[in-house]
Amino acid sequence: MGRRRNFAPKTPLPIPSEFNLNKYDFKGDYELWLSVLALRVELKKEVEEFLAWKVSELELSEERSEIYDYALTRLQIKILSLLDSPLQQAQAEESNDQAMAIKDQVSRWLRKPDAVSDRTVVDELRSATKLDNDVYKRLFDREFENYNQRSDRFFASGLLGIPLRRLFGETHGVGDATNFLTGYSIWRADIQMPNFSGEFGVKVNLYHDDEVLISEFRKWLRATRAAAVPNFSTNKGITATTLEEWAEMRLVPYIDLWLYQKMFGETFPFADIGEILFHDPNMPKNEDDGDWTKRARDTHKRAMELMNPLSFYALRNNG
Repeated sequence: MGRRRNFAPKTPLPIPSEFNLNKYDFKGDYELWLSVLALRVELKKEVEEFLAWKVSELELSEERSEIYDYALTRLQIKILSLLDSPLQQAQAEESNDQAMAIKDQVSRWLRKPDAVSDRTVVDELRSATKLDNDVYKRLFDREFENYNQRSDRFFASGLLGIPLRRLFGETHGVGDATNFLTGYSIWRADIQMPNFSGEFGVKVNLYHDDEVLISEFRKWLRATRAAAVPNFSTNKGITATTLEEWAEMRLVPYIDLWLYQKMFGETFPFADIGEILFHDPNMPKNEDDGDWTKRARDTHKRAMELMNPLSFYALRNNG
């Protein structure tokens, strides 16, 4: 005979009052989905840029602290406004200044970038300053640790430090670093940056004839696109069934709750998020209502794919 368990009542999540699943009625309108996602791609970029700045600023002066507080409050207000009106960019009047600003913001994400363009002085300056960027430095060190996967040595000055000092053995330390520096594609770091523009650098040697260059570029393009955006590397097309699936996954409500957690310092367990998104309040809550945790995890994975700017551009071109 089993023993009865006594469970303490679960503390309700601090879900903001502005959030309501009934507001997320997107139906099968592809253009509406696209504009709604575009707004959130832009907002996610702003949030990640803010969080990256927060990490790099360990000690804030009084003036910087005021700027930080202003930026935090501004983003929090934008997220609460989005929760309160998830379709705000579709519902706003054209005469409204805020509506025009939103439309301009969305249109930037819907505009196709140049397929091929020359590198400019600005491009070279950005490349030259990467090695002085603290976020890049930490990223490169972390990527090198993953690449090396050995613990018998460390580099006292970091991967990019000079000189490199080896401990616990003298074999292959500098060689490992050299292999990483010469073999690690810089776009793998670029795509992890919150301000990534979607541009990939590629070197072209014009000593080869056109046929070889075109053939090799096609190979590079196929491999790089598949590696950078594995779920959007082929033209799949967005159908009514796709939009219905996204609606059933509660993708946009989840994205809004994810943004809220990031900017308000909250962490919602997947089990609780799943209950919020998928439990029918008109039905009794039984243990066999479904695996809410798994469904929430699946939604998280798909939402992060869609919020990747590379994925969003591929999605836009597949409609």
